[in-house]
Amino acid sequence: MAPINKGDTPIMPYKKRLRPWILVRLLPNLQRVVVGRFRSWSDAEGHLRAIK
Repeated sequence: MAPINKGDTPIMPYKKRLRPWILVRLLPNLQRVVVGRFRSWSDAEGHLRAIK
């Protein structure tokens, strides 16, 4: 999905679109398990609320 443009400038900067959000569950034995990968912080936060 392409970003929405306002005139000639994108609303979301290119650098910001390159940084994914990852939810990680920490296990007692100091291992990490990736729960999910998301393109936006709000998507990650919504998923975390659903898990809790």
